[in-house]
Amino acid sequence: NIDNSFDLLIYSSAVLDTNPERQEAKDLNIEQLDYFEALGQISSEFNTIAISGTNGKSTTTAFSGILLSNTKFDPFVVVGAAVNGFGFEKNFRKGKTNNFIVEACEYKAHMLHIDPKNIILTNIEAEHLDYYRDINHIKDTFKIYVDKLIKNNGNLIYNADDSNTVEVANYFDLKSNNKSFSFGIKNEARLMAKNIRVENEKQY
Repeated sequence: NIDNSFDLLIYSSAVLDTNPERQEAKDLNIEQLDYFEALGQISSEFNTIAISGTNGKSTTTAFSGILLSNTKFDPFVVVGAAVNGFGFEKNFRKGKTNNFIVEACEYKAHMLHIDPKNIILTNIEAEHLDYYRDINHIKDTFKIYVDKLIKNNGNLIYNADDSNTVEVANYFDLKSNNKSFSFGIKNEARLMAKNIRVENEKQY
């Protein structure tokens, strides 16, 4: 499927360089970027909100994308899973503004390719230990990630109920003059959900 009419080949990081299409692109001197490198280049052209964390990334990105698509914010959205509300494309929504909401995955520190103006951080747990040494290595990598907000004069929105995330947020606040915004259910936060109840299979 590859010929010299291509300017760029974007591939999943799961596709090795032994793949015949990647080999053909190499033989034809076609530039290659993995998915997150390409996403990072795109994100630098937008007002990017990156949604990250060990759990809840896809759900939070989908909810944010669907809600904000019904407002003047009208973002482009890229999710790491299929979303029923996005029509044919499933994991992508084309917006009409310069706003971009993207799921930024921590696996192999892929989120470091993203150039965010704001970050939503859901939680941090010991996962992907085939790449990270331990939880401290994961937290240190997230600290490098939120440092990008300093350059972009951006904000960190974080889960106050998760102690690892709070540690990263405290690090960020020390460097950014308190430009974080907390949310939660249990611990005190600037935005809190209270009086939560379930009735008739709906949550209120």
